[in-house]
Amino acid sequence: MHAGARYCYCVHLGCGVSTCLGLTVPVSLLCFCCAGPIGKTEHTAEELVNILKAKGHLGNNRAEAAMLVVPRDLFVPRDRHREAFRDQKVTVRMPDGSTLIMPNPSFVAMALERLDLQPACSFLDVGCGSAYVTAVAACMVGPSGVVHGIECLSSRLEAGRNNLRLLRERLPPEHVVKNLAVAGSVQTALSNIHLSLTNVLIPECTDGVLYDALYCDNSLSEEDLPAFLSLLKPQGRMVVVIEEEALLITRSGIDAHDFSRESLGKISGDFGELEDPTPWEVQEAVQRIKHRELQKGLEKAKVGLVHMLRADWLFMQGSHWLQSCLQLSDGCRATAC
Repeated sequence: MHAGARYCYCVHLGCGVSTCLGLTVPVSLLCFCCAGPIGKTEHTAEELVNILKAKGHLGNNRAEAAMLVVPRDLFVPRDRHREAFRDQKVTVRMPDGSTLIMPNPSFVAMALERLDLQPACSFLDVGCGSAYVTAVAACMVGPSGVVHGIECLSSRLEAGRNNLRLLRERLPPEHVVKNLAVAGSVQTALSNIHLSLTNVLIPECTDGVLYDALYCDNSLSEEDLPAFLSLLKPQGRMVVVIEEEALLITRSGIDAHDFSRESLGKISGDFGELEDPTPWEVQEAVQRIKHRELQKGLEKAKVGLVHMLRADWLFMQGSHWLQSCLQLSDGCRATAC
C-alpha cells in the first residue's frame, strides 16, 4: 500500500464496527484500503452509489450493497481511477487494438434492478469484458447462484479474469455481506463465477445451459433476439440494447418466440456492437454439438443395454425359481404316493 495514496470503502465507523447499508462486520475486515490517486475531485464507491440513488437509478438493496463491495476503479487502468466513480462510460484500448467499453454505472444499476436478481438465480453476462457487471451480479445472487460470463475476444476475457482475481485478493476471506439475504461469503460467490471464450451468436454457446436473467450492453439487432431468447428459461428476463434503446425482454413460455418487451428508455452514447462469429467458431460449435449428441446417444444406449441385461437376469432368475418350485412340487407328490 502506498503512503498517502489510499481510500477506504467503509462509511460509518464506531465502537469497532462498520455498518454500511446493512453490512455489519468488524472494522478490521471491512475497512480495507485500496491503492488509487488522491485529488480534490476524487470519488468513492459510496459517493457513486449516493449519486445513483439521487438520480433514481438505484433502489434495490442488494444491488446497492453489491456496488459498494465491488469497487469500479479496480476494473479500469490505474491512470483512469478518477473516472471510475463518475456516472460515465469508460473506454479502454486493449493491447491487441480492440476496445473495451464499461457502460455508465447508472445503466448497470438500472439493468440489474430491473432484472431483479434474487439469491440462487442463474445469470449470464454476454460480452462480459472487464467482468465488473459479472462481479456485481455474483454478489447479488450469492454463493448458491450461477453466474457465467461469455466474451468473444481473448484479450477482454483475460482482462476480466485478471480483474476478478484482483478483487478476490482485495477482499478479506472472512468478508460476509449480511444484507444480500444469502448465507455465505462474497469470496465464495466470486469464486463461483465462470468466464468462457465464445460468441453468443453461435449455436448453443452455453452448452445448453439456460438462465433466469441475461445482461448485454452491446448493441444488437432484432435478428439477434432469437439467439438471446434461446438462452433464457421460461419467464426469464434480459436487458439488452437495440438501436440505442434499452429494453427489458421477458420470455413468456416454453416457446422462445413468445416474449414481451418493455422500453427502459433511450441510452446516450455507444456501448459497442456484437461481434459476428467467425466461420471456424461456427464450425467448432457444430462439431461440439455433434459430439455432445453422440455422447448422449451412447449414454442412452448404455442405459438401454443395462435395462435389457437386467430384464434378462430377472427372467432367468424367475425361470430358475419356477423350475425349483416345479421340482419341489413333483417331489412332494412322489412322497405322498
